[in-house]
Amino acid sequence: KSTVKATTKIKKTTTPKTALSKNKRKTQSNAKKTTPIENNKAQNIEPIIGNMNAQNSKSDQIIESMSTELSTLRNLIESHFQNSNTTDSPIESEAILQHLQSLGFSDNIINTIKQNCLMASDSDLNWFSAEEWLTEHINISSIDPVREGGVFAFVGMAGVGKSTTIAKIASQYAMTNGMEKIALLTLDHNRIGAKEQMKLVGFMLGIEVCEVLDKTELAIMLNTLNDYDLILIDTPGNNFQNDDFIDTINVLNSDDVSAQIFLTLSANSQSKANELFCNTLVNETDGVIITKTDEALNLGEILSTVIESESEIVLLTDGQQIPNDLHRITAKELLQSVLERKDANLTAIDLP
Repeated sequence: KSTVKATTKIKKTTTPKTALSKNKRKTQSNAKKTTPIENNKAQNIEPIIGNMNAQNSKSDQIIESMSTELSTLRNLIESHFQNSNTTDSPIESEAILQHLQSLGFSDNIINTIKQNCLMASDSDLNWFSAEEWLTEHINISSIDPVREGGVFAFVGMAGVGKSTTIAKIASQYAMTNGMEKIALLTLDHNRIGAKEQMKLVGFMLGIEVCEVLDKTELAIMLNTLNDYDLILIDTPGNNFQNDDFIDTINVLNSDDVSAQIFLTLSANSQSKANELFCNTLVNETDGVIITKTDEALNLGEILSTVIESESEIVLLTDGQQIPNDLHRITAKELLQSVLERKDANLTAIDLP
């Protein structure tokens, strides 16, 4: 009986399987059904999603275009700064080049400075660089005839101031060392009054003057003056293509004479003539003396000639007064005298 009762209870409380299946199918069927409102919502959302997709596509195109433009702008800016780091603005660079031209510097010097010195973005730095380049390329000789003495010969064109320069050197040397051991020699028989001028200088300074009639006798004359501390030799002014001029150079460079030769250049002479002398005789002479700087319209021309020939500057004269207007000068001092020329209508204050 107990078994039967338990079974009966179970049957009362257990739901039939068929009823569960029917309820499940009914629920699933109800879930699949949609109302008209839900259908309208779905239809309204679809075009909105389409518009959003279209707008997103358009936004992507705009962003891509902006990115391209920004990239182009960035390249332009980088290019500008790269150019700024390598060169000054065209106007400022041109002002520096024009300034150098007004001072008389040659085209070769100006072009070299343009290529090597105008590298900064600041015009002041570029001008400083140009000054530094010029200073470095001005060669100053270590020879000092006024202090050291020796045998020196002066060559160059007629009228460049060889005789006057000799008088200045002799007088400055005499002021320090006395006049007893100074001798002046002249080989100049071409110019009228050349011998008389040299004798007058010797008389005024109390210095012995010797005339050498033939340059082949120069070595003999020097032997007789062997105990003199300073011997200055004046030579006739000639064209460097003149055979007699070339012979004189050879005699002066011979072992019997072995004089130190100074090429004398006038700052107010034609630049082409100075160039020919410098370039031809740079290896035959021991240095350059620049004369008459006070008479030149500018000093850039003569300085360009000396720089381009790589000649060494021994002395500089700037007037006719004896002995005052003769100077040894540093490269920096010489450059400043060039830059401050009033004849160029520019002074150091007016520099770019």
